[in-house]
Amino acid sequence: MQGEKPVSTGGEDAIEQLFTVFYGKVRNDALLGPVFAQMSPLHVKHVAAFVGDVFGGPPAYSEQHGGPPNMIRRHVGRALTEEQRGTRTGMDAVRC
Repeated sequence: MQGEKPVSTGGEDAIEQLFTVFYGKVRNDALLGPVFAQMSPLHVKHVAAFVGDVFGGPPAYSEQHGGPPNMIRRHVGRALTEEQRGTRTGMDAVRC
């Protein structure tokens, strides 16, 4: 149901907390840290809104930022290395 809290995610606050922890760890990663060194302080909120939106929560990202097509446009052309794009990226950077 569009606009309702996705029960399986714990809602917007839980999603934002997840990405706060994730990006905090990524910033300290030797490989990925430089990619996010100039990240906007609003990035976590935008990503949390995007994820909540695509999982059926409030459509805040779509309404305020143009939805998934805009997210894709904002990330095309980033000068990432193959290593930065690899499967290691999200997993090892945040491993506890």
